[in-house]
Parts: sequence; C-alpha cells; structure tokens
Amino acid sequence: MKEGGKLKILLLDDERLIRMSVAARLRRTDFEIVGVGTPDEAVARLRRERFLAIITDVVMGDVDGFMFRDIVRG
Repeated sequence: MKEGGKLKILLLDDERLIRMSVAARLRRTDFEIVGVGTPDEAVARLRRERFLAIITDVVMGDVDGFMFRDIVRG
C-alpha cells in the first residue's frame, strides 16, 4: 500500500487527459497515483499491488464504474 513512504491510489479512467489532470492534482499530496485506462488493467494492478483507495470514472465503455466496483468486491 505504501511505496517510498507514499500511500497508493489507483485511478481508473478511460480518458487519458482526465487521468493526467486528476493524477497531477493528487500528486501534490502525499499520494502515489497509479493511473490505468481500462478495467482489465485495473484488475491486473489490483492483483499485484495493494492500494489505499480506488478512484474510478462512472461512464466508460463496456464496463462502467459500478460494474467495476462489483468486480472488485467479488
């Protein structure tokens, strides 16, 4: 959950510019932001790493934010 003393947050958004903007804002804090563009990428990262929180877009392609939440909880 911590890398280099920073708490890690997973940021999932299918729009690159949004990911970059949100990550830039959050990096000014004590968080390490890991941005991914697809739910599949997010699941893969969750299998390898621990995160304090997940921030996700609600409106995405085939899997929306609520479906992603259910996948993670399952």
